[in-house]
Amino acid sequence: MLILITERSDVRKTLTEHLHRHGVYLLCGTHENALFLCDAHDTGGVILDCAVQTPRAEMLCKELRALYPEMPIAAIVLPNTAPDLSADAILWENDERSLGARAYEFCVNCGWHARPYQTYELTVGLDPSETVYMGYPLPLPPRAHNILRCLFYRAPHTTTADELMSLCYPCEHKSISNLTVQIHEINKRALKIDPRPLIVSVYKKGYRLRGGIL
Repeated sequence: MLILITERSDVRKTLTEHLHRHGVYLLCGTHENALFLCDAHDTGGVILDCAVQTPRAEMLCKELRALYPEMPIAAIVLPNTAPDLSADAILWENDERSLGARAYEFCVNCGWHARPYQTYELTVGLDPSETVYMGYPLPLPPRAHNILRCLFYRAPHTTTADELMSLCYPCEHKSISNLTVQIHEINKRALKIDPRPLIVSVYKKGYRLRGGIL
């Protein structure tokens, strides 16, 4: 799991939208709950915004480095500030485009790649038109496609409803009912191809792809 730690809504929006376009999903948190998020999830990397509340962010970076010495950390900083920051990558905040590009480069170095998620039965590309199920096209609306790709991204883990909403719609109003509707829509369209549900609900745990897909 990739985690973005920032107090700024504009940075959160810029990075999540840019990384989603490249097939990367990330949880967002604040400096206050950063340690909790890293402890609660299998964290594969952290992007830490140090351009505001810089002393607090620098201390948090040191804490993360001490607790998780092997975990990649990228820091968002302004040029010529925080020269002693113990981060693996520095994301200079020149403009939104360059910030997004550097963040994605960091993700690639952490092991993320913009490729279709693919098995024998299911292919989910970056574009909804690239989704193929059992050899047949599975056209999906953008939101539903985003959820299906995220579940594939998270597989074989079961993903809670809260995690799905945070990963897929970090900058929007979150609604369990809307998520349920989207999952129902995916399964309804998939049932036209195969009678088995594509996404299954795991009691009190969340959602995952049907067994045998992977």
